[in-house]
Amino acid sequence: MNLRKKLILKICFSAAVLFLFISCECSRSANGKVLDEETQLPIDSVLVKALTVLYGEVLSDSTGNYFLGSEMTGAVGGCPDLEVSYSKKGYQSRIVVNPDKSVIYLKKE
Repeated sequence: MNLRKKLILKICFSAAVLFLFISCECSRSANGKVLDEETQLPIDSVLVKALTVLYGEVLSDSTGNYFLGSEMTGAVGGCPDLEVSYSKKGYQSRIVVNPDKSVIYLKKE
């Protein structure tokens, strides 16, 4: 095998290994604000629960803000979608996919 073919093979192999390392890790988070759909006011104590990937839960604060975060996880082929549910007594529950930096509106029952 000549030197040029060896160099091309090394470059291709290195690129493939680098691609695997880059594509095998991801981090998903969900943060944002929960508002009343009618009044546009923040809703506190909304149960914000990750249904996939993170499997955690938090309550929104007095200004409607919440944050769910994760460590780096393996994800060959890209990060999996994160489904998050929002629920509070007196409001209709919602499930949102990939709600990072989103304003979530809940409707009263």
